[in-house]
Amino acid sequence: MIQNNLITCIPVLESLMTKNIIDSATKAEALTGTITINIPNVAANELEIYEKYVDIYPDLEIVFSADMGSNIIRAHRIKFYRVPYVEGIDVTNLTPYYTRLTDGTKTLTELIANDFSNPTKASSATEIFTFNGKWTDVLDTNKTVYN
Repeated sequence: MIQNNLITCIPVLESLMTKNIIDSATKAEALTGTITINIPNVAANELEIYEKYVDIYPDLEIVFSADMGSNIIRAHRIKFYRVPYVEGIDVTNLTPYYTRLTDGTKTLTELIANDFSNPTKASSATEIFTFNGKWTDVLDTNKTVYN
């Protein structure tokens, strides 16, 4: 889990990846929620940890405790909201439909065009996530719309 004072993996997730899932469920369906990591005086690269597990567990949020402070190399967050676009919409009080972490070197267009067209959030027995429509960048003064 820790090499050279840097968190490299999350042992419980590594173990779960080797286990069989019952009832033909996928690993993505089998694990959702939040894991909080709080190991003072140890560093972590948030984006590297995220990229290691996001494809397997897209509904799992990995949070690093505030107690870890500046030891965390933070990733940038691109948040997507599933709401009708309305001029001047304020997203600050809305819950994101999907959040993608990035190192900040890609534009929103590149993230959407190259990495995904539909969110990878996994459906479950109680919720079905589908996407049809368009992404609208409400922070862009040009209000760029992506198919």
